[in-house]
Amino acid sequence: MASTFHHHVAAACEGAGMESSDLPAVIDEHAFSAVWGSAFEDLLARDQPDGRNIVDDYLKRRGWKESVPTREYMIGLRRSVLSLYEVSDVVPGESLALRDLVRGGDPVRVTERSGSRSLHQWDRIATRVIPVRAGAVISGTLLFFDHESSEEILASLEHIYGALDTDSDVDAPADPRDPLGPRDPRPEPGNSAGVIA
Repeated sequence: MASTFHHHVAAACEGAGMESSDLPAVIDEHAFSAVWGSAFEDLLARDQPDGRNIVDDYLKRRGWKESVPTREYMIGLRRSVLSLYEVSDVVPGESLALRDLVRGGDPVRVTERSGSRSLHQWDRIATRVIPVRAGAVISGTLLFFDHESSEEILASLEHIYGALDTDSDVDAPADPRDPLGPRDPRPEPGNSAGVIA
């Protein structure tokens, strides 16, 4: 986990003239927890160099110990991608709609009791939308962005993917709006009847 965390923060820390080990002293505990959580979720969602995945291995070996909703969440997290979303249609204590600013598409309604009390129309957050049987939820990590910072991120992504589109020596992801590139096609959880055991 330490190398994954370092990979996520090294460039930003270097740009700020600090070591990644200094980060907890520079940003508040809540912000540090959010950054650490984001790196951890990314570790869970990625394939390792040997092609294996932590979530897949865990569910294969110990998944029987977890409840159906927990297994469903872990499978959804495994398939999820961190993205930048704009909040709309907030129903406090119940749900909110998120529009993916990176990959586009229609807003997705997510069940979220706590976040729907603190988030407001037009807020911008980075998180993972996780499909579950009852609809969708967001992951445990929320990174808040002001409008200006989020626009800078979107412009940077556009610049990077625009450069990839014109540089024939570099392989661009199959979908330039998906920063992680193609994902492994995985069967939906469950047996032939669609039941998660």
